Amino acid sequence: MPTRLDKVVFRGLEVFVKRDDMFYLSGNKFRKLYWLVAKEPSFFSNNHLLSYGGIQSNAMLAIAQLANMKKVPFKYFTKQIDIKDNPKAFKTNYMLAKELGMHHVPLKDQEYNSLVETQDFHHVLPKGMTKWVGIPQGGATTDAEAGIQQLSQEINTWAQTISQEVTLFLPSGTGTTAFYVARHLDPSIQLYTIPCVGSQLYLQEQWKRLDTLSTLPLPQILNPRKKVAFGSLWKPLLQTYHELLATNIEFDLLYACLAWDTFFHAIENSQIDVSNRQIVYIHCGGVSGNPSQLDRYHRKWPPHP
Repeated sequence: MPTRLDKVVFRGLEVFVKRDDMFYLSGNKFRKLYWLVAKEPSFFSNNHLLSYGGIQSNAMLAIAQLANMKKVPFKYFTKQIDIKDNPKAFKTNYMLAKELGMHHVPLKDQEYNSLVETQDFHHVLPKGMTKWVGIPQGGATTDAEAGIQQLSQEINTWAQTISQEVTLFLPSGTGTTAFYVARHLDPSIQLYTIPCVGSQLYLQEQWKRLDTLSTLPLPQILNPRKKVAFGSLWKPLLQTYHELLATNIEFDLLYACLAWDTFFHAIENSQIDVSNRQIVYIHCGGVSGNPSQLDRYHRKWPPHP
């Protein structure tokens, strides 16, 4: 289960990249879904996996991969959405998940909003379904702690082998990974996370959902220098993407590029001090969505011939 750390140089600073993108489940979702990965085959007998979220979600693809691996049906609920045929050569997360057997169920806005708010699948269950596992959007569940705890322990062990203290950063969607990493991280390690889907307040609300009574340390939140609506195009992210390609590791445009842009902007503007500290980034994967996002960027800003 442990993933390696690769050393890169970015804007003159040495960064170790924790390669959680190397897992066979989409991105770092192996950590969040480890509690399901580790289940015995009998658990999945006559069972069904249910989840909901965005139509190009990394979690959606990871659950589809898991369902295919465990030979269990997977239903995925979204808002009503017009899914256009993709004439391009690349495949989107949605297309990949469908090929793996995912059954897509669009809901009316009221139904979908109720599911998101309550995380209660009972009102969307197909008739006759009696055995099922409901996974909240992005894998944001307390069950995710087991796999993420192992991630923290790997970082703690590695940090003991170097002479400098460590500053760790990662992007957040629902913030589940950051929340549980903080819970099990050595107190000497600084932890920053960058909200990529919602605001700082959204992130804090998600953490309360995971544990309303927690008094343990939380990650420090670094807000992006510009409020970028999730999935929208912002040219500095494309520039950061190309800068990061020079490290010989590909990072995703939606989460990673915003995290690196935010973190290094904070360093360059003296918002944070990482002098004499070793920087580590947790690579959460998600690069399967890059082709479709790059296509959108290149249509807006055609690359130079």
